[in-house]
Amino acid sequence: MLPDSNIELERATLGCMIASPQACYEALCGQLGKDHFASKKHQIMFGSVERCYRNSGEVDVALLHSYLIETGAGTTTGWVEINEMVEYVPTWTLIRTYVPRLDELRIRRAKRLAIADAAKAIAKGEDDKADEFLEKAVQLKSRKKPKKTVTHQMGELQQFLNGEAGAPLLTGWPSIDQALKFTRGRLYAIAARMKEGKTTIAIQLALGLARNGYSVHMFSGEMNQQDCNLLLLRIMSKVQLGYGSLPALNSLLSGMVHTSAMERHQLRIEFDDTSRSLPEITREAKRLRGKVDVFIVDHSSIIPVPGHDKVRGVPAVTQACKQLLAVECNSVVILLSQFSEQDPKIKSAPGLSNVYGGGALKQDADAVTILSRESWSGSGPAAKLVVALNRQPFLGAISLEYDTKLGIYRDPK
Repeated sequence: MLPDSNIELERATLGCMIASPQACYEALCGQLGKDHFASKKHQIMFGSVERCYRNSGEVDVALLHSYLIETGAGTTTGWVEINEMVEYVPTWTLIRTYVPRLDELRIRRAKRLAIADAAKAIAKGEDDKADEFLEKAVQLKSRKKPKKTVTHQMGELQQFLNGEAGAPLLTGWPSIDQALKFTRGRLYAIAARMKEGKTTIAIQLALGLARNGYSVHMFSGEMNQQDCNLLLLRIMSKVQLGYGSLPALNSLLSGMVHTSAMERHQLRIEFDDTSRSLPEITREAKRLRGKVDVFIVDHSSIIPVPGHDKVRGVPAVTQACKQLLAVECNSVVILLSQFSEQDPKIKSAPGLSNVYGGGALKQDADAVTILSRESWSGSGPAAKLVVALNRQPFLGAISLEYDTKLGIYRDPK
């Protein structure tokens, strides 16, 4: 066994990460890296696991094995060993115990190496280099992020209350707020298949933001203003409009809708359904500069861009959303995106590579999420929002619930 190492602990840590996306999230937030693993094979395995998680929000065993084959380790680290790693741990929550222990071992190995280098330098008469190595050994410490002081927390709270730049805008969805932290000057993308409900969840987020006092302007290239308003009223009243058959039921629905409509007029939500081209959107955004907190663009591949088709025009749309709407207008921008057509025989969940202009989103967006329902079958109450790309620490899946009767999403929290 290598000095200051625990091979079984390394296997158990990798098993936790393969078994649970939450374990991956907690490990990466705990600053776990390749140098925490003494075994070269485990370093390669960790790199492949991290790659799987950052690309899809979970660790698929088949995809993991293909990554290992690319690195040349697939022949020695096969299906059997991967499954053994998963079966080795009773629960993924043990990752919280494993990571600090691996960090202690990493520090010991680094100190041992620094002291050995210092001894070699002394033998060569290089006292200055020896002092540098010894100083390095003394300064080695845990990578665990320090806890915020009370003063720092109070400063952040005051910044939020003052509405200063950098303070996150709250949507009223705790799980989404914690993961994405909607901040002015940033671009957030929500990608989904057709009829998956990306416009619905965007309007639900708009409603939550408006109820917290923010102004929202939505450029809708897919739904007209009347349909957007009906969808908003359905979300607010929590009734499926137009389905009442009895007079009493219709009267009840009308009253609920009227109450929601009264609230609608007090909220600062505007729907722009003129199917504007990209130059027209940029002109309107400049006119609204300083008046809008959140822009929603629905969706990237349907916005007309002169001289480009819907695929080649996406990079221009994402760049305009980032540079003009987000940065210059100092607003939060939520850009909806759609998947390109996928072979129906393929049962795996689509990723960034399946999104129209996915490369442009990787370059311009601060966060890219993938909305899905019931393992991509589009039915059932289970839903999730997978954070596939994020400049913030969080990566992984946000659990949601889908109301099949009303056609709206809910936050389980």
